[in-house]
Amino acid sequence: MKKITYLFIGIFVLLLVMVLVSLTVPPSEYSHAKFEKYKYDYQIEGPEDVKDLFDNFKFNNTDKISTSKFFPVVNKGEFYNYLYYYSKICSASGRYCSDEKEENKTFHIINVTENNIKYSVSSASSDTEETKEIVFPKSDFEGDISDYVEGHTECQKFICEWFLYVNENLSYGLKIKINKTDDELKNLKDEIFDEYILIVNGTENVNGRECFKVEIYKKELDGIHTIGSGIPFLFFNYSVTLEFKISKEIFWVDAEKRMLVKMQRLENNTIIKEVNLINTINTINTNKF
Repeated sequence: MKKITYLFIGIFVLLLVMVLVSLTVPPSEYSHAKFEKYKYDYQIEGPEDVKDLFDNFKFNNTDKISTSKFFPVVNKGEFYNYLYYYSKICSASGRYCSDEKEENKTFHIINVTENNIKYSVSSASSDTEETKEIVFPKSDFEGDISDYVEGHTECQKFICEWFLYVNENLSYGLKIKINKTDDELKNLKDEIFDEYILIVNGTENVNGRECFKVEIYKKELDGIHTIGSGIPFLFFNYSVTLEFKISKEIFWVDAEKRMLVKMQRLENNTIIKEVNLINTINTINTNKF
């Protein structure tokens, strides 16, 4: 009888140790468990109305569009002065935290040719001045718009190339397939995507300039959170949460000049970055196109 009692006690202690180990050792240690089961869930961080927009938007079957091009109306010798504002924001998860600050940048048009703008950019916070160029294609646009929507839309200069193709009827949605290379995703049967939507929401007058109001929404995979439980090296159950984050950028693009007048970046309806054109100076009124 004692032997049976000791046997049961031994089994109980062994199971208890195995359970305690399973709770304290990271799930990655059980990558060689004989039996594994995965359960996937999706968490989307963002305003409800924007979530509905992604749910109901008719995404394009192709990443190709055709549209006419409008050359920027800028002159050699012009100066464009912008105020950049970065808000102080610290996320609850501690992913990022930056100090509130303002910065002035001035763009000086050095030369303008048929399809090229040469300019310099200087900042009030720096003694350096950089010389750069924007080279525009000579024909109307018929091609891949993904670069304009995916990750390249936050304009850091007074003219971005995609401004040339904006019109009042432009509406575009794009899905970029996410490669399931992470171990946590190896058993996920669903295809997953980063999603982008670009909509021209009419025109607005900003400081006396008629502007296209361009809204760009991004829903991107921001993190993968895994919780696991089971018996080490025997079986393990994984609960995997895919965390998507929605952000929004609004660009006010001068309808005639095709240059940036104002830009805002929002997360959860909070402005975390803003750019405003505050002054223009025309010193030489030549070489206009």
